[in-house]
Amino acid sequence: MIERDTLPDRRTLRRTTGDDAAVAVVVANLLADVLYGWLDPRIRY
Repeated sequence: MIERDTLPDRRTLRRTTGDDAAVAVVVANLLADVLYGWLDPRIRY
């Protein structure tokens, strides 16, 4: 049986600085990569 403490609580879904920073960096890198690939005529997908 799973203990109550290991279940995801609604309070853990709140913004935490470390995880949000990591997610923001990943999303920003993906957006920058797609935007650069779209604007750079040398890169063809």
